[in-house]
Amino acid sequence: MSQYSHLTADLSNENSSATKIARLVGRKRLVLEVGCAHGYLAEVLREQGCRVTGIEIDAEDAARARAHCEQVIVADVEEAGWIDELREPQFDAVVFSDVLEHLRNPSRVLREVRRLLKPEGGFIVASVPNVAHISVRLELLLGSFRPEPVGILDATHLHFYTRDTLYDLLASAGFAVESWDCTTNEVGDHVVADYLQRAGLSYAQGLQEKFAQFEAMAYQFIVMARPATDPIPLLSAPLAKPLQVMHELSRDHERLRTPPSTAERPRDGELRVLQVIHQFLPRHAAGAEIHCSDLSFALARQGHTVRVLSGAPYREDVGTSAQLENDAVIIVERLPATRAYRRLGSIGGFFDRFDNPEARVAIRSLLNRWRPDVVHIQHLLYLSAELIPECRKRGIPVVVTLHDYWFICHRVRLRRLDGALCSGPARGWNCCQCLNTPRLIRSHLNPLAVAANLYRYKYLIRRLREADRILSPSRFLRQVFDRNGLAAELITPLEFGMPGVPLDPPGPADVPDRHERLRFGFLGTFMPEKGVHVLIDAFDSMPTESAELHLFGAPVNPQYREELLRRTRHPGIKWRGEVAHAKRWRALAEIDVLIVPSTWYENSPLTIHEARAARVPVIASAIGGIPELVQNGVTGLTFPPGDVAALAGCLREVIDNPGRIAEWRRATPPPKTLEAHAVEMEELYRDLCAAAKARGGREERSRAGRS
Repeated sequence: MSQYSHLTADLSNENSSATKIARLVGRKRLVLEVGCAHGYLAEVLREQGCRVTGIEIDAEDAARARAHCEQVIVADVEEAGWIDELREPQFDAVVFSDVLEHLRNPSRVLREVRRLLKPEGGFIVASVPNVAHISVRLELLLGSFRPEPVGILDATHLHFYTRDTLYDLLASAGFAVESWDCTTNEVGDHVVADYLQRAGLSYAQGLQEKFAQFEAMAYQFIVMARPATDPIPLLSAPLAKPLQVMHELSRDHERLRTPPSTAERPRDGELRVLQVIHQFLPRHAAGAEIHCSDLSFALARQGHTVRVLSGAPYREDVGTSAQLENDAVIIVERLPATRAYRRLGSIGGFFDRFDNPEARVAIRSLLNRWRPDVVHIQHLLYLSAELIPECRKRGIPVVVTLHDYWFICHRVRLRRLDGALCSGPARGWNCCQCLNTPRLIRSHLNPLAVAANLYRYKYLIRRLREADRILSPSRFLRQVFDRNGLAAELITPLEFGMPGVPLDPPGPADVPDRHERLRFGFLGTFMPEKGVHVLIDAFDSMPTESAELHLFGAPVNPQYREELLRRTRHPGIKWRGEVAHAKRWRALAEIDVLIVPSTWYENSPLTIHEARAARVPVIASAIGGIPELVQNGVTGLTFPPGDVAALAGCLREVIDNPGRIAEWRRATPPPKTLEAHAVEMEELYRDLCAAAKARGGREERSRAGRS
């Protein structure tokens, strides 16, 4: 028997790798478990309706595992022949539970199991110890790196992984990571302080923040990954030696090595602009985040100093860093988004979404420390609406761009829990039914639920009215806010600006020869509100050889992705994976028509603006602000949201009349340029700054008169 024969799977323990692996694998799967030991995890998977095949090198453990597996092969996975013994040719999932670190060549084994995964939807799940855990770091500070019988430094481990090197291992084998999770094993502050003191260091605030990051807290990484359609770039580079760093520092371009405090010195007469967003690139690349990034770099290229204040839904992203785009640099400061990784009750989580107490403190500190000339709020989810009065106290003008309905809807999209669209909050009375709580708690009979929603609505509308200028990219969104307590005259319509399309966006080797079949495409996030299921169902009725549907994007939750995969029957549907922000033009260059099948009140989808810039016609739902961008029959087609038959009719019309595509391209006006938009914003900022200065002068004279 092996040293792991004592292991058990306790699903009541949320901090167990077995619990997290079982949840990722899901129900009724065909599973291959590499290194199944005595079958403790296979037993749990079998109870979930899975059929498990096990591979185990220890014969005694393998004999015990047969009670829970349909087949157990006694073999070393690094030796040839075991694949030929498999009864099943392909699997839904392959599991490596604390196995990869024991293999001589884990990359080769991962490449071998790729061909054992089902081509549509197959994935791997792995748990791997984290050698960058705080316990190992503290030991290294004192010069210790001793092997242990079990644990991170298990004497039988042949490899040690950090988050970056685990990513690189999977990338080298052709896998794209879809989700990260971890188990934790916390070390008490008094223990940390003792180790640091013995190393001659103090437990300062900076170290506390460093040790609270994901890479230090994670004891085991739990990762889910799928075969990648495109090569995955490696994330990490070998750590440079100190002397090598000193040599390179003397040669590198000065600006790339300039500290943030120096990079943020504006030129004479230019502005210090603080952009505020709930989450930011590169991890988060939805419309609001992309617009915030594009505008920030455009302003930086005009000579302004730009800092982005962002929430960080993932603990490991917290901190301050510089981001560069060609010759422009911005500073990004990410604050903890407590909803995502603090243990809060439903009430605490509800209030944290619009008045995060930790963000309040950080906001005051940043405003006092950096003293921006103007603050532009793109989104406040995870942060705090107290930013607006804090700016007013300091005489700093505030601009708010409305990207969605967050100020009046805690679910953001005016979409109820049952998926039905909502006309508005009715000053908060309609919002109880959408609380993410048991039915009795979210009842109108619960005074606490009613009071919480009434307070949220009143508080956020009051704060929004305190802004110096409110912008809306669509007339539709302006009308919705007008019907729900914010007068239309307080909202200024202002269309987004788009960056120019590269002259040769795909690159000569990136796009295949011009395709023969018509290509429809979806570019965005896979979630129910985006209507991807409507598109798949509509395309399924198209003739087999008539067209292709290319789906570019990433799923928000695995359950919806599984639903989409179950619906997928047409051989022309191609799953292209997530598209990096910088490569969106390549994706648009590969398709003939963009489909936007949204089922919620879209504001002014950035994807449609990008398609207009790339001269790609659009077929879209006639909902929200979309009809303002797509003229039915003139620049594209629109259809009733959620109507599969109507969308199928639009697709057939294009297939039967491909000449319409050229007509729509000619009729589609180009969007406003990003440069023109940045000039508009600069003029607005300067006008508001001048008004704030004049207002401050009047108040100062008034105080002097009273004295």
